[in-house]
Order: sequence, then C-alpha cells, then structure tokens
Amino acid sequence: MPTVTIDGVPIEFPFEPYDLQKDYMEKVLQCIKNETNGVLESPTGTGKTLSLLCSTLAWVELKKAQRKAQCRDNIDNMYENVAPNEGIAMRSELVPVVIYASRTHSQLSQAINELKRTAYKHMRACVLGSREFLCIHPDLASESNAFKTQMCQVKVKSRACQFHSRIERMKTAPAVIEKNIMDIEDIVKLGNALKFCPYYMTHELDKMADIVFMPYNYLLDHNIRRNLGIKLESSIIILDEAHNIEKVCEESASLQLKSSDITLCIEEVTAAMKLLAEQDKIDVGVEIPEDIRAEDLCDLKEIFLELEKQIDDVKIDVYHGVTHEASFLLDLLARAGIRAENNCNVRRLLDRLTEFLATIADGPFARRGVALQNFHGMLELIFMGKDSIQFWDKVKRCYKVHVQAEPTKKKGGQDNWLSKATVSKAGGKIINYWCFSPGFGMNMFLGERPRCVILTSGTLAPLGPYTCELELRAEVRLENPHIVKGDQVCVRIVTKGPDSETLNCNYNNRLLSWSLVKRSLSIPPCRVTIRTLRSMVEPFLWGFVAAKFQKGWILSITTVGQ
Repeated sequence: MPTVTIDGVPIEFPFEPYDLQKDYMEKVLQCIKNETNGVLESPTGTGKTLSLLCSTLAWVELKKAQRKAQCRDNIDNMYENVAPNEGIAMRSELVPVVIYASRTHSQLSQAINELKRTAYKHMRACVLGSREFLCIHPDLASESNAFKTQMCQVKVKSRACQFHSRIERMKTAPAVIEKNIMDIEDIVKLGNALKFCPYYMTHELDKMADIVFMPYNYLLDHNIRRNLGIKLESSIIILDEAHNIEKVCEESASLQLKSSDITLCIEEVTAAMKLLAEQDKIDVGVEIPEDIRAEDLCDLKEIFLELEKQIDDVKIDVYHGVTHEASFLLDLLARAGIRAENNCNVRRLLDRLTEFLATIADGPFARRGVALQNFHGMLELIFMGKDSIQFWDKVKRCYKVHVQAEPTKKKGGQDNWLSKATVSKAGGKIINYWCFSPGFGMNMFLGERPRCVILTSGTLAPLGPYTCELELRAEVRLENPHIVKGDQVCVRIVTKGPDSETLNCNYNNRLLSWSLVKRSLSIPPCRVTIRTLRSMVEPFLWGFVAAKFQKGWILSITTVGQ
C-alpha cells in the first residue's frame, strides 16, 4: 500500500490519497498530538472513515514502536517502583486507546469493514454492546433488556452461568486471540461455538484493544458509561456522524421519574425489610450483609413514601401537564428528605441494597433491585455538581421540569395503536427533568478528561454555531470540499418534454413522459434520477430503462420512496 508521511507520521493508505484526504488526516493528527479537540467536516464520498482510521492508528502504531524502543533496555526498572494499579494506568497513558463511536451498530459495522481493508487490520479491535445484543443464555433470551441485565448479574454472582464461567479459560484460546477484528456478529457466533459469554468476553478484549467501537450514547450517557466500566481519561475519542450529537447530549443529561418507579422502590425496600426480619425463618442461600441495618431500611422506606406523597400532591392539567423551573424537582426531593448534603449517604445505601437483592435468585425476592438502581442513577445525575454554585446556576438556565399524568397499561395484553391509554385513577404522574442545552451534556462528558475529542461528519457547517451550542472549545477545524469538482457535474431541471407537455408525476398523472427518458439518454452514459415512487413507474418503462442500462447507456437509476 502507498505510504504518505504527514506531520512526521507515516500513514499507509489503501491508495494514493487525494489532497483533501491528506488535509483531513493532518487535522486528525493535530488533534491527537496537541491533545486538543477538533470539529472536522468532510462530505460523503471523500473517504472520511478511511482517513480517520488510518491516521489515528498510524499514530498509535508509531507511539507503540517509540515506547517499545525506549523501554527495551530498562522495561523491568520502569515497573518495579510502581504499584500494580499505577502500572496499569501508566501503560494506558503511554499509548492511549482509541474509542470510535458512531450512532448505530450498523454504522459501526461499516467502519469495521473499512478497517479490514487497511494495512492496520493487524491491530486489535473490539466492539462493545449491550446484553440485548450479546447475551446468549437461553433462559434470558425472552427477557426485556432491564431484567436481562439484572438476571445476568444474579447468575454471574451466584456462578450459575455456564457461559460466564468459561471466560477465564477461553480468553486466551487461539480462536479468540488470533482474530484481531471481531464485529458483534463475529463474537456472538464464536461465543455460541465455544460456549462462552460474548458480553463479558468483549470486556476482556477491551483491555487489550488498540481501538474500541461503540455507539456514542454509550459514551455520552453517564449511567451506561458507568455500568459498562468505560474509562475516558487520556483516551482518543472519535465521534463519527456527529451531526446528531446535540440531541444525544441533551437526552444523556435528562431523566424521567414515574410514580410507578417509586412504587417499585417501596416494594423492593419492603421485601428487604421482610427478609431482614425473618432471616432465621427464610433460607435464601445468601448472607445478609452487616452494613444493611433495619433502621436504615426504615429511613429509606420513609423517604420513598414521602416522595410518593409529594408527587401525588402535585397539581397538573390532566391532558397538558404543567411546567416548572429546575428547582421544583430539588424542592420535591428535599421535602422527601434527600438533599445535596445527604444524597451520598442515600446512594451508598442504595448501592449496598441493590447489590444484596441482586444475589437473591429464587423465591419471592427474585428480580429485585432494578428500580433502586435506576433511582440511584437519577440521584447521581441530579447531584453531580454537589455544592458548586456555578453548577446550580447553570442547571437553572438549562433545565425545565414538566409534570404530566402517567398512563396506565392495559391488563391482559400489550398496548397497541387500537388501545387508548387512560389516566391512572390513583393519580400517577411522570416527572420529566429535561435538559435543553447540548453543552451541559458535553461538559459532563469532557469532565472525564479524554486526551482529545474529534467530532466529524459530512454535514456540520456552519461550525461556529455548532461548537457554540455544544460549548466545545475546538481549536482544530476543517470544512472539506466535495471530492467531485463543480465542472464535473451538470444539473438541469426538465419541466416539459419536446411536445410541451408538463412533466408531472403526481398521483393523478402517474405516467412518466417518454420524453424524460429520451432526453436523459441523449448524451450517454448518464445518470437517471426518477423523483417518484417506484410503484408508480410503469412496468414497460422499467423494461426500456433496464435494457439501456445493460448496454451501458445508463450508469445508475435512482428512485425515491417505495
């Protein structure tokens, strides 16, 4: 493959790169080497993904070679004076991991296929996904994602999952370590063949990977990031298809609290209290931790009961709800007994209780702890700023609270478009804590101190308002032109045919004029774009166009819709 040196980094590219691809890779390297953020726009078809992967991994490979050369003679001395945890952090700092995030798993699959085409396909790569995509346990196949997560944790803690028990042995198997790049489908297929858990295997592969692929809500959502154990510090973060990032940032900083959620929390605390009171009579196969005391559980239940009462007392318009300032939710929690000064104690108790309930796999206490875990995540988001005056001032500017009626689910089946949801008779409500500032969510993300963040897409311009809305300090910027030059494109709009007949393809005039096709084929080869529904095109016309296509007169045919 051709090699081009940019900013002192030799980059192997599948072909001789265009000038705009060289410019793009130069900007990527500036972000990485100078540890600064960048916003890079490059239109579709300019080789953006290929340029991203090649330039980033070329720098990583060069850095690894430099560190290896520096440490060749004294590698033993480098680690003998550091503690084990410090040694792990030191290695991570020496060669940062690359985290490549895009919107969906299908887009990540395309990026992985691009990586397989490059000279860097020997570098280790893995894909992180949820249990929804990666769990292969037959007992959990029909479970919802929340219950699947909870029951998976139960089985792992009790060592009842035969797939997880094989992780330690299979993570060094040749079939696993010899395959450098595995997509989700690859790891699931291999997990089924070798009977190991794909979900936990990806976390083992993550520790050895040079580049990790994941959907970008895994990065931006604090709770998902914490649950998956994703560390951003000193990492190289690439957010591809970043034109959608503003909405994800807002959603990651927002939350929803339902009356039914509080009811579930009360039930879970009550179950733990009964278990604690009757521990001599009930054998659940686990020992109740000493740090879970009856008095603490009583206080916690009292908090939830008061919070339930406070929510029920909120006056709303049944059909339209009511909107309040952000302080409304804080006041609601304070009246229930949760404040900034004691929320850490409440969260620690929730942690201990959730962990304990998750170990109870059988009996009436099974499947407990999900609601408490969600409430813990809510408190963590609300009180992340602790006593910072600047933080709470920003919350007042960026957040609104909207309270609405909580619909009840129909009994005896799932809701569908024929069943109209009704308002709960018990006065159940939904409290929406909405963030209206993408910059708030982005600042939460940047607070994890990554080495650099590169936001890139085909459509980001104008870059000024984009970075301003995200409150992102991006010192490196690029707006690439399209790879096809203006003199290579001829665009004409034909409104009438040679017979002066108006070319109209609405429902009442479904027949396409033959003059459109004849005019399009007058200068072969050409590209025909038919702006109509495929079903509205006459079959005999498709036969005519297809015949010309086989002769090479037509390069491509594009229709709109189905």
